[in-house]
Order: sequence, then structure tokens, then C-alpha cells
Amino acid sequence: MKIRISIAAMIVAFGIATSVGLAAIVGVSEFASRQLRVGGPLYDQIKLGSDLVADILPPPAYVLEGYLEATLALREPAKTDAHKARLQQLHKDYDERRAFWKS
Repeated sequence: MKIRISIAAMIVAFGIATSVGLAAIVGVSEFASRQLRVGGPLYDQIKLGSDLVADILPPPAYVLEGYLEATLALREPAKTDAHKARLQQLHKDYDERRAFWKS
């Protein structure tokens, strides 16, 4: 049993298939554009990763600088006030970044 389809029906079917394919391509590209745009979900993950790397590098999460200031304060008693102020600032910066990454 042969199924006979007219040329008009084949053209309509081809038009429908082409329209569905085009709509799928536009939908997928719009979804990808929303994911990748600046401020999108992927961008936020990349930004958080770069913030993490920035916090691993010296200050504020580099506590060795605090030990250095404490050692310098012991070696240079005349400049103790300056070292104390620097230590307080380092401690404040460290606490801020720690609170940020904790949340």
C-alpha cells in the first residue's frame, strides 16, 4: 500500500519542520545568551572564583603579614603605635573577608 502525498502537503510539512527547527535554534541561543551574559549565573560563579583567588593572595587573608607586623613591633619599640594601628587594620580586613566567605 503506497501513501501518496501531494506536493502542497510536502511543502507545508517542510515549512512546519523548518519553523520548528528555527524556533528551537532561537530558543537555545537565547537560553545560552542569558546564561553567559555579564551578571548572569555563569558570570557570577566565575566572579566568585576570581574573588576567592584574590582573597588567597596577600591581603586580607594572608595572615603572615600580621605576624610580620607583630615581629617588627617587637624589634622596633619606637614604632609600636604605627605597627599596632597596622595590625588593627589587618585584623579588620581579615574579619571582613572571613565574614564575606562565611556567608
